Amino acid sequence: MSPDNGNLSPQAETKCITARPFRAQDRMACAWLFEIIQQEIFADDDPEKFSRERFDIDTRGEEIWVAEADGSVIGFASLWRPDPFIHYLLIRRDWRGRGAGLLLLNELLARVDRPVDLKCRIDNDSARRFYLRNDWYEAGRGHQDGVCYIRYRKEPPHHCR
Repeated sequence: MSPDNGNLSPQAETKCITARPFRAQDRMACAWLFEIIQQEIFADDDPEKFSRERFDIDTRGEEIWVAEADGSVIGFASLWRPDPFIHYLLIRRDWRGRGAGLLLLNELLARVDRPVDLKCRIDNDSARRFYLRNDWYEAGRGHQDGVCYIRYRKEPPHHCR
């Protein structure tokens, strides 16, 4: 059950999904999402890699935006500005496919003035399809800690290649 509103579901009447900057009071909901979603997606990995306690460590120094529906946090994305690199895009399973991920990516892209990269594990087929469908292009491949990934890139909307 979600710490902010476990009863909210996409089947409920929803006005809209919005994106906004992270606030301190979002920490518990985002840490819960960090743990639950990654353990679901990467079920074969060590669950300690995705513990709630790692949320603050793994997002330190990153700009975080949250997706909200009817006052409940349903996802978040984080941006490391110096590179720029999207480190996390995590949306609750029951809210995927409704625009929250794209909304968060667009918010982050609008805040940078050069191409943005992200890594996607090769075994995460649904995420790979999502990025390609939304005009991210493959900029390289690699592996880290025994995991193969694709590096995707996208130009910000006001950037010319």
